[in-house]
Amino acid sequence: MGLFTRKKTTQPVRARTPRSNKSVYSYYSKRSERSDQLSRRPDEIAEKKQVREKRKVVHHIPALLLVILIIASIVYLSTVDARVRLITKDDKNTTLRDPAVYQQAATQFINDSAVNHSKVLFDSRGLSDYLKQQFPEIAAVTVTLPVMGRRPVVSIQTTQPGFILVSGQDAYLVGANGIALLNVHDGQNLSSLGLRTVNDESGVAIEPGKAALPQEQALFISTVVEQLEKQGLIVESLTIPSSPYDLHVKISGVPYFVKFNILEDPKQQAGSFIALKKKLDTDKVTPKEYVDVRVGERVYYK
Repeated sequence: MGLFTRKKTTQPVRARTPRSNKSVYSYYSKRSERSDQLSRRPDEIAEKKQVREKRKVVHHIPALLLVILIIASIVYLSTVDARVRLITKDDKNTTLRDPAVYQQAATQFINDSAVNHSKVLFDSRGLSDYLKQQFPEIAAVTVTLPVMGRRPVVSIQTTQPGFILVSGQDAYLVGANGIALLNVHDGQNLSSLGLRTVNDESGVAIEPGKAALPQEQALFISTVVEQLEKQGLIVESLTIPSSPYDLHVKISGVPYFVKFNILEDPKQQAGSFIALKKKLDTDKVTPKEYVDVRVGERVYYK
């Protein structure tokens, strides 16, 4: 009887993989790089760092310039240009004085104070008062500071002219309020206004900016002229005699003048004269010197 013996199973021996030299190469390579970096001179490192810093600065220059430009624009737009933009207007679309005179005065006001070159501190009320004080014909002034511009916009409204008052050798433009606005020599285009001329023989001194006539008297003159012209009568001349309460009106085509009293109703007096003239024309009677309508409803003629 033979013995059965188990044959030993032999396990296959795994071949040992040879180690790669790659890791060794990498290790020594990195050590070599670090050695090279450590072996660099300090001034070379500093130089490269400086180059990197310069690149950063250059990269931010456009944004920096944009910020500077925005700030400069804001500062520039917050200042005021003394060369104002002038707008003149009145009821008859005329200019009583050369606009350059108003513009020069406004510019002078701004330049007289450094404060007025700033939009924040600009004295709009002061400019308005200054112009009205310098030029009596100005009734209202509006000053506007533009948001995106630097030139102030000055709008001037002039007083409605009433008539031209001749006193001695001088002639003045008088407003409907009786204020002497300006000497006719200082005005322009006044003839285009078609204003009546009133001869003042009262001897009262006239000064621009002050009352040449009481407002009631100025209104009286305008009303009388209006009433007569409505009836087709042409007013040839108007005269204030030595008595400041009288008004002498010369009608074109007749040899006489009409005496009015400014203390009485102008419409009533004008109506009395018109009624008398119609009767005189019918009767073919012509006064040689004057017609007097100053006393109530009574009318005299000579």
